[in-house]
Amino acid sequence: MDPKKVPTEVEKCQDKVECFNADLKADMDRWQNNKRQDFRQLLMGMADKNIQYYEK
Repeated sequence: MDPKKVPTEVEKCQDKVECFNADLKADMDRWQNNKRQDFRQLLMGMADKNIQYYEK
């Protein structure tokens, strides 16, 4: 491999890693938000069923 090309290849790889890290962070943030909403819906559903059960 040409020693002059190595820094260029390293920079390309670093750019790719930065892009992948940004994508991963966005995915994790979205997953955290979805997880919170799903958990809230689950608890609200359970609470509603308990209320209906005890109202009978």
